[in-house]
Amino acid sequence: MTVAIMQPYCFPYMGYFQLMAAADAFVAYDDAQYIKGGWVNRNRILLAGKPHLFTVPLHRPSIHASIADTVLHPGIDRWQRKWYKTLAQAYAAAPYKQAGMDVVERAMVRAVAGTSVSMLAIDTLSAVCDYIGLECTMYQASDLAYDRSGSATEKVISICHHLGADSYVNASGGRALYEPSDFSAVHIDLQFLAPLQTSYLQINTDAHIPNLSIIDALMHLPPDGILTRIQQYQI
Repeated sequence: MTVAIMQPYCFPYMGYFQLMAAADAFVAYDDAQYIKGGWVNRNRILLAGKPHLFTVPLHRPSIHASIADTVLHPGIDRWQRKWYKTLAQAYAAAPYKQAGMDVVERAMVRAVAGTSVSMLAIDTLSAVCDYIGLECTMYQASDLAYDRSGSATEKVISICHHLGADSYVNASGGRALYEPSDFSAVHIDLQFLAPLQTSYLQINTDAHIPNLSIIDALMHLPPDGILTRIQQYQI
């Protein structure tokens, strides 16, 4: 069995879903430390032909808290209404705007003050997977009884052992973080995913702008078109 582990992100880019597609079990690493300025509650959409950053507001985020213990801001309702208007404006001419908006709204049903940002992020992952037909068994690290006392590598190995995995897949950027011998010593195959071509036509731009939030793909492509591109990777 192959396991992938990533911090939970709200509407992440397509490459994140490729990692989910490559694994039999995906672990949302929600008991990891929250990092300000990271991608847990931020991403980019396409607005007037350029990348535009959006940030889901949090209540007193702290680097001393886990992602699971970091909650949404009391003003999330007002932010959400404004954000929907921004999305509607940004993708007014997109061919799958209504379908994309429907997925976004379903994902945000539990986005109320005090909700954990990890729960919201996991809801966004689940909503997208359901829409495009991507089958993935998902776990929250905070629910797993693994050894949290070791190094980053030891924690990953402990999660793999807890789930009975014999393979661990990570994004290609993880090559600098992990030593293959650490995994082979405990009979786990360390693998890295390299994305292939995932470009598609976007409104208001002559050249494809990569690595935007999956929201951009939801607005521009049908479900099978998104899934086909997510499945274009090599290990």
